[in-house]
Amino acid sequence: MSIVIRQPYAHLEGELTQTFKGQKDVQVIVDRRYDERWKIQQRVDIERRQADRRIKKEEIIDIVLS
Repeated sequence: MSIVIRQPYAHLEGELTQTFKGQKDVQVIVDRRYDERWKIQQRVDIERRQADRRIKKEEIIDIVLS
């Protein structure tokens, strides 16, 4: 299992690593892709959405089971 921590919460890496120290199948990593998403700019021809209906959630970590 991998625990991926979002960049703004990178300070939690040590605490989570310590928490799962005895678990050999758990890997704690910080998501370094934060800036990469914005380096490539893609042109959008037409905005099809009328309104943004999504509720913004603040996600701290993603857990990946592998």
